[in-house]
Amino acid sequence: LVLLEAMAGGLPVVAYRIPGIEEVVADGRSGLTFPVGQPEDLATGLEELISNAATRTGMGQAGRDMIREQYSFTRYVDILSGLYRKAAAPWQEAGS
Repeated sequence: LVLLEAMAGGLPVVAYRIPGIEEVVADGRSGLTFPVGQPEDLATGLEELISNAATRTGMGQAGRDMIREQYSFTRYVDILSGLYRKAAAPWQEAGS
């Protein structure tokens, strides 16, 4: 949830590649991900973002856009409605 909140706030994300992270962070687009156990790589990525405002801003905007597209309230309602329709289908067919 922290990553999603950071992205919604327009911040680029820097994280190790652990389960779940790659489903949220588009490496090189909305943030940077690195193999676990590679602190030098992580530090280099942080230095890159600190020193390059254009990269920081671009990744932050890409993250914010992704949140709007994939985690908007409208999308949530559409997905939830679809799940309810799918769950109700056997009872609707039985009542026909």
